[in-house]
Amino acid sequence: YDMSDDVYKNNTAEYDVVLEAGQTYYLVVYGSGVGNYTFTISNQSVKSISMTSSKVMTPGSTFTLNPTISPAGAYNKTLKYSSSDSNVAYVNSSTGEVKAYRAGTAVITATATDGSGTKATCTIYVTPSKPYSPYWSKSTNTAIKVSWSSISGASGYTLYRSSGSKWVTVKNTKSTSCTVSKLKAGTGYKFRIRAYITINGEKVYSPYSDSAAFATTPKKNSIKSIKKLKAKKYSYGYTYRAKITWKKSSGANRYKLYYRAAGSSYKRLLGTYRGTSTTVSLSWSKYSRGTKTYTFYVVPVKNYGGRDYVGSYSKGKTYKFK
Repeated sequence: YDMSDDVYKNNTAEYDVVLEAGQTYYLVVYGSGVGNYTFTISNQSVKSISMTSSKVMTPGSTFTLNPTISPAGAYNKTLKYSSSDSNVAYVNSSTGEVKAYRAGTAVITATATDGSGTKATCTIYVTPSKPYSPYWSKSTNTAIKVSWSSISGASGYTLYRSSGSKWVTVKNTKSTSCTVSKLKAGTGYKFRIRAYITINGEKVYSPYSDSAAFATTPKKNSIKSIKKLKAKKYSYGYTYRAKITWKKSSGANRYKLYYRAAGSSYKRLLGTYRGTSTTVSLSWSKYSRGTKTYTFYVVPVKNYGGRDYVGSYSKGKTYKFK
């Protein structure tokens, strides 16, 4: 019946009809359908499916499988696709289009639907997504602790540090932080990271993160001298003055000066200075009985990238204003 239109038009045509096993079918030629007919029953099932065995993908990318089915004359070439982990890589069950979601490994299986049970697999390796820039946790004058956010599915991370115009590997780690030691005091450094998964013993990396810059703190320095300057007398009392000078600390571009009154344990910030000396003026009324003895401390600071990396307090130097 399906051929009647072609017979009417005196055409030649071929038709494939899928039959169900175990059923009886009748082939009927109507009286008006005069012509030559050939009927062939094919029992050829899918013997093999060939497709790429593995594929490396980045999160968010897509890839369509294009399998080859043998034999070419198999009567039902329809395949059904499935993923071992749709959270890593999802596959459209009909079209074979794969979409990568997050780092990890997923096996895509193509199965013949003709009942033969013939299968083929493709292993999808999804690289980690690009990490955020690392962030600063802590500095000393010889080390910087660098931290970063974890990446879903990553096996580990590689931390890099700039060395002049080159980047050098600092460490491969499964942790999300690393203390980088043996650094120069009061010096700025740039860092970046990559996440990776391991495929057959080899690391497959994400893109590099954006770089971030941090610094070590300057070395502790000391107060060199406190020199008496001429006091000024006013009607209410006196203003005593002294010039405080401290040693330079390599890499420091600022210094914080603190003072502590005799009998107190609390240090107060006097000011922040770019140079290595300042004049201190303190006033007392003629009736004041407060202490005139103070201990001074200097702290070197490295201001780098808008952040202060503060060194340690120097040993205190005591002075009595008079």
